[in-house]
Amino acid sequence: MNEAATINQERSLENTSNHRYISTLNIDDTISPKDLIDSILRNKLLISGIVISCLIATFILLSIIPSRYSSDALLLIRSNDVTPVDSMLKSLQPVSDEIIENELEIIQSRSIAVKVIKSLGLDKNPEFNTILQDQNAKPNSLDNQFSLFEDKVIQANTKNIFDPDKALQEEAVLKKYYDGLSVTRKGSSQIIRIQYTATDQATAKNIVNAIIDQYIKQQLEMKHSEISETSEWLQDRVQSLQQKVAESETAVEQFRRESGLLESKGITLTAQQLAELNNQLIQSEKKYDIAKAKYNQINQLLHNPQEVVTLSTVRQSPIIQQLREKELQLQQKLSDFSAVYRPGHPDMIQLQGEIKEFHETFNQELENIKNGLKNELALTKTEKHSAQVRLDELKKKVSIANTATVKLRAMEREATANRKLLETLLSQLKKAVTHKDIDAQQPSIQVLSRAAIPVTPDFPKKAPILALAFVGFTLLAMLVVLIRESMDRGFSTMKVIEKQTGVPSLGYIPGIKAKEAHGKYPESYQVKQPLSSFSEAIRSLYTSIVLSGLNKPVKSILVTSALQQEGKTTIANTLAISRALSGHKTIIIDTDFKKANHKKALKIKPSPGLAGVLNGDVSLKKVIRKDIRTGTHLIAAGSLIQNAADLLMSDKMDSLLRTLNKHYDLIILDSPPILEEPNARILTSKVDATILVAKWNCTKKQLIIDALRNIAAQGNHIAGVVLNMVDQKKIGSHNDGYSEHPYRSANELSKI
Repeated sequence: MNEAATINQERSLENTSNHRYISTLNIDDTISPKDLIDSILRNKLLISGIVISCLIATFILLSIIPSRYSSDALLLIRSNDVTPVDSMLKSLQPVSDEIIENELEIIQSRSIAVKVIKSLGLDKNPEFNTILQDQNAKPNSLDNQFSLFEDKVIQANTKNIFDPDKALQEEAVLKKYYDGLSVTRKGSSQIIRIQYTATDQATAKNIVNAIIDQYIKQQLEMKHSEISETSEWLQDRVQSLQQKVAESETAVEQFRRESGLLESKGITLTAQQLAELNNQLIQSEKKYDIAKAKYNQINQLLHNPQEVVTLSTVRQSPIIQQLREKELQLQQKLSDFSAVYRPGHPDMIQLQGEIKEFHETFNQELENIKNGLKNELALTKTEKHSAQVRLDELKKKVSIANTATVKLRAMEREATANRKLLETLLSQLKKAVTHKDIDAQQPSIQVLSRAAIPVTPDFPKKAPILALAFVGFTLLAMLVVLIRESMDRGFSTMKVIEKQTGVPSLGYIPGIKAKEAHGKYPESYQVKQPLSSFSEAIRSLYTSIVLSGLNKPVKSILVTSALQQEGKTTIANTLAISRALSGHKTIIIDTDFKKANHKKALKIKPSPGLAGVLNGDVSLKKVIRKDIRTGTHLIAAGSLIQNAADLLMSDKMDSLLRTLNKHYDLIILDSPPILEEPNARILTSKVDATILVAKWNCTKKQLIIDALRNIAAQGNHIAGVVLNMVDQKKIGSHNDGYSEHPYRSANELSKI
């Protein structure tokens, strides 16, 4: 049970890698250039017929379509930011893309369109007013015709009633007008191209020139109006800002005085005092720390005369220096007396008294130094505290002053902003007054060329259209042929399999030459010709299966196909024979209970098979047969049973495979086609790897896709697809590296 659990665990780990195939299994037919050329040559009459018929229809259509003429003009957009001195250089100054885009929209605006239509009477032209096209047949109906685009003043004096019919006619005329209009920018330049296309040559020219005239007129009117309005607005704003600036600056100075925020060189007096007090506090803290250190040192070494005299404070005392000299004298005198007198001698007693008196004097002086340092420590502490108190008091004042400073800065910013705005407006006012008369008379465009009457029609251009039609219809005909011939094609190369399915391709199995097989089964041919390309392909197939084993040995392989007659049994037999001839103990299990192709190919007598073992009618040992020629072992399918699927899913089947796995190096299961019977789908989860056999360039791609989906859905490791019965003479054109030899399929040879 532990072994079975381990196998199931290993196979469950393969599910993740197998699921990636399901999402990538899609048909994506690709045709090689040679295939395309062959298809074109085979269907050249069909292609020619389609192209000629379509060209005739195109020519007739072009003859019916009325000719249209295009006329255009060029405008140069100039800058408005100029002075009288450089007005001649307007066209040389760059204009932003936004300005040019704005001008493009203005030229195409409804206001200019209406003015052009009115000036040229296009609303009375049947080309633009489609209603007139019908009324031309009835001259009397034109008696009450009037212009659609009336002046608003006239409309106000007559009827102020909305007429929906008239509005629809106006929109129809406008739409017809815009259909022929094209306003574009030439590259990234400042040049605008206005083009109009109409059935009448003069109309096309007149509309373009009318657009230019109305555009210039509207621009001059807008300039004059804008300059006048801008000047008036600037004058009002300047007067208002002058008063506001004076008020804001006065308020700033008044608040500064009231808050005591007097400054010197840009710094307030309070800030200067704060900096000075902060510096004093730092100095007081340094003095306090030094005095404290000196006092602590002398206090610690006071009872150690040898160490205390090393302190700098003690050494620098003049009295200590004198006492040190006297100490040396007394020590020298004591040394001299000790050599002459006894300890009880009066001179010795007197000298000892002097030494005692010296020590008392020395200790007293040390005590005086200590007291001096103590007083100094107290003094520095007092100074430090005093500086801290004054600093804290000043900080409170600074905090109050900061609040006032924030308000002062806000008032200063407001005053500065008002002053700058006033200066800007004064400059703009001066500029507006200076250029008022000049700019109002100069449009910001320059007409580079006006429209002329076109000579040749712009549409339809028959020659280019017929040329494009010829190319397009030729490609369309070729596409039709390609689709027709590629609908039912199977896989022909390994690259296509891997690209369209995401499943590895295990290689090609070539067909066998009829003259070489001599009417024998492919299995017999393999034994007779171990060095043939067929035998080598089988060995290469096994190598590819092993390499796909996901870093674990492949000891059981399921061989299946999408449909019958794919050659899967031949692949299973020859794969087993190849391994057996190589010295590996190999067994084939036939799980196709409806057919039994192994016994004839391997020359094994009929016997009870897998069905009997799973039903419990016979032991496993009694159903195993051996091919004497190759050493290959076989378990036949046995008799036809109704509950085959249940038996294959049972624990008996799992136990049988585990038993065989212990005694054989390789187990090969030959299953029925996976799309025809459920047995193959059941067995995919019980083996280490599954290979799908497909007949080269024959089995439909969708069937192979469906078969792979069935395998992947069971969670089995898909080793890959092998293309069987390959015609090496034809496959050479696919550039997959195989030599060209005429082979017959193995299934065909088995019938000879």
